[in-house]
Amino acid sequence: MTITIDGPAGSGKTSVARELAQRLGIRVLQSGLLYRAAAIVILVNRGIISKNALKNSDFSVDMAVCAAIKNDLTVSEVERLSCIEYGYADGAISPYVLIDGQSVEKELSTFGVGLPASVVSQHPLVREWAVAVQRAVALRYDVVAEGRDCGTVVFPQAEHQFFLTASLEVRQKRVAADTQRGVAKADEQFLQKSILDRDLHDQTRKIAPLVASHRALIVDTSALSLQEVVDFLLKKIIEQRSNPQS
Repeated sequence: MTITIDGPAGSGKTSVARELAQRLGIRVLQSGLLYRAAAIVILVNRGIISKNALKNSDFSVDMAVCAAIKNDLTVSEVERLSCIEYGYADGAISPYVLIDGQSVEKELSTFGVGLPASVVSQHPLVREWAVAVQRAVALRYDVVAEGRDCGTVVFPQAEHQFFLTASLEVRQKRVAADTQRGVAKADEQFLQKSILDRDLHDQTRKIAPLVASHRALIVDTSALSLQEVVDFLLKKIIEQRSNPQS
């Protein structure tokens, strides 16, 4: 069974996917982790950010730098992505990600990695690599796949597809409240602009833009708690499984 949950930053897709997988006893497949790991490998290898800055969440990469990376990314740099390992510990629902054998859980959640990851994900070779990894995982496990193109590109035939949305204000507050992102003290206007910039980039990119699959049920999570969203999705999954033609 494959369930897809797509949506923009702060829509709740990651938390919902984890809780839904927990309730169903299956695994979470987080596509964004692969692109974030790819961005980290490329940015560090090029010396654009240091490992210390990455660990301290003390950096930002502007669009011009990101665009330059995408435009001149080499085959050898993409081949270097083989240093990324994505898998599951015994009994674990959420994946682990290693770079050169080292855990990078904290670094992957850093807010500043988001835009470079989005830009790097447009490179055909990077996307080919990431999609292959995701599909290989789904062949081994039942998964709740969350990201921005899981229902449209990676798993267009998934049995159950959802697209989460929320107001900008709610999304900004959720991003700020997520301690792993390291932006709790960031200015509210800065965060909202960063989120809108990411939205615009994701929605207008030529390769795998952020859109709801034509088969996805769109759910506005602005006024809903995590449990309410998960309960609603579970209800819809049960309904769809009992009446697959609906």
